[in-house]
This record gives sequence, structure tokens and C-alpha cells, in this order.
Amino acid sequence: LNLDRPYRAANQTLKSVTTLRLVRGFEDAEKLAALLPFVCAIDNSTDINVNTAPQEVLLSIGADMTSSDVSAIIAARESDPFESLTDLTNIEGLSAKIGNTIGLSVKTNHFLLTTRIEIGNARRTVYSVIRREDDGKTNLLARMHNSL
Repeated sequence: LNLDRPYRAANQTLKSVTTLRLVRGFEDAEKLAALLPFVCAIDNSTDINVNTAPQEVLLSIGADMTSSDVSAIIAARESDPFESLTDLTNIEGLSAKIGNTIGLSVKTNHFLLTTRIEIGNARRTVYSVIRREDDGKTNLLARMHNSL
């Protein structure tokens, strides 16, 4: 409320990553645009899948991670995807840099489905956030759309 343009915080989890625009430090559109491909907003926590995470995200899994470390992870998973986190920490020098593997995984339970629909001049893109449960069933968590 003490900002030049005051607002009340929702005091809840983010419902959309674009809400970050309201957080101090994310007002810069260029900074936010650079971050958006690497974050998501869902109501529950999820681990980072080290088999699919991009380089920028892998750099964040340990305080002392380097580009060389990330290159080693990517090379290892391309030849043989990690079946356990031990496979990851067995890469030379990574165990000490990563510390614990809390928040990391070798599988994904959340997915973003992007559907583009075009009929005549009408266009719509629908984004669906889907969670795969332990029993293999899926649940739709959220659906958003935009149209032109």
C-alpha cells in the first residue's frame, strides 16, 4: 500500500504468472518476459524434472552450478535419461553442488496442453494445465484462453 500505485496483495498463491507484474522487482516488462518461459503458477508444489528442465532452470538447482555442470547433465540425460536422482548426483562434482535433491525429480506430473483453434477468421488458443495422479489418471487443474 506504500507504493506509488498502491494495491492490496491477495495473500494467496499466484493464479497466473502474469500476476508477477505486481511484485516489486518484476515491473520491468523485459525482465518478466525473460522469466516467463521458466515459471508456472499452480496451486500445489511440484518438483523440477531434471530430465526435461532447460539449461536456465538447471543452473538454479545448486548455488555453485556452472554452465559446464549443466552441459554435463544435459549430455548425460540425452544419452540415457536419469532413472533416479542418484544417477544425477553421480555425475562428477554435482553431489556437493546440489546438496540435497529435495524439489528435484526424474518424472513430470504437471503438463501444459496448448490447443490452437482456427475457424474462418476466428482464432482461439486454449491452455490447459493437467496433473497426472499416481494411479495414472489425469485431472484438469486450469484452463485459460485468448482469442483474436
